[in-house]
Amino acid sequence: MASYKLVLRNQRVRVGYYHEGESFRISTGVKVSKDCWENERVSRKDPHYEFKNTILKDSLDSLMECVKEVRRKYTLITVDNVRTEWNKEAAEIKFTFFQYMEEYLRVKQAKLHYRTHQGYKGVMKVAKEFQEEYQMKWDIDLIDKHFYENYINFLLVKKNYMDNNIERHVRTMKTFMNYQWPDRTFKFFSYKRTRISVVWLHENEIMIIKKRKGLSKKLERVRDLLLFTISTGMRYSDTQAMIPDWVIDNSIEYVQKKTSGHADTHLTKNTKKILDKYGGTPPKISGVKYNLYLKELFTLLELDRSVKTERSVANKVKVEYVPLNEYVSSHIGRKTFITLQLIKGTPISVVMSMSGHIDYRGLLPYIGVSKKYIKDQKIVKWGF
Repeated sequence: MASYKLVLRNQRVRVGYYHEGESFRISTGVKVSKDCWENERVSRKDPHYEFKNTILKDSLDSLMECVKEVRRKYTLITVDNVRTEWNKEAAEIKFTFFQYMEEYLRVKQAKLHYRTHQGYKGVMKVAKEFQEEYQMKWDIDLIDKHFYENYINFLLVKKNYMDNNIERHVRTMKTFMNYQWPDRTFKFFSYKRTRISVVWLHENEIMIIKKRKGLSKKLERVRDLLLFTISTGMRYSDTQAMIPDWVIDNSIEYVQKKTSGHADTHLTKNTKKILDKYGGTPPKISGVKYNLYLKELFTLLELDRSVKTERSVANKVKVEYVPLNEYVSSHIGRKTFITLQLIKGTPISVVMSMSGHIDYRGLLPYIGVSKKYIKDQKIVKWGF
């Protein structure tokens, strides 16, 4: 008389088919401790007993279906015939990551709020999009820090999500993985909002700088160098190293001094005028004088709005407010370029190409600032 049995061995559950003194056993993928195993079931002592018992039932049902298929195909039912039929599809039952997740949702559906359940489904849909786009399979044995960073990059660059949305996706996936694989740790799977502030020039301030006439020769050169960095996103160090050969057709292509990353930025009419004015390169000014004269220029133009700055002191973030004309430095042109590009809707991947960023994490502060600005502008337009 043939029979079926769920067997626990070395904390792994197998489902077996027994017939005429012979047996065929397959793995279910379920892991459970001995004290949580009673009467061929996972007991309530295991916090995930519902989900695991569902997997066991599905595994048993699959084996029973296999035996039914043997009855239809063979005149004689033997363990060897069952093994042969089973091996045509797989040597053991192994659920994919998303099959586990679907089972988790099915088991939890009665306990989860409708919106929470729908939220899980939405997160799973996006996770599948990431898998297809980046060709990185969701496999518990392959999920590491590199995988996680690509996942975050997808949410930022491809999906254009804001911090709170990214946090929700990461938190949801981590909650499921901790539930399904409690013996694993996923400390790296955690998204923290970027608190670094970015000081950048608003468009009206750029117009004030651009249209001012009657500047001294030194401040005119400073103004032109600032406008050049605003329109190209170049670091000060790269502007001073630039040679005419960097201009190719309507682009400026170069390798950055600081990171050795390749940058390719568009050559605008205003940028070309500045290059023509100074013999094919931006004006050459020493770093000390440039920073000093920038403060002088901004004071003259009365660009003195209060700006928020943040710096880390003894592992604590210290917030200060200072006048723009006292804070301004050679970095502000590049920061303005990146921030304005993001505000205007330029895809993050394109901005990274123009600015020479290799890693999305370098853009996180700008992404946060630009999205907050867009959100604030919408609130103003609606009058709230």
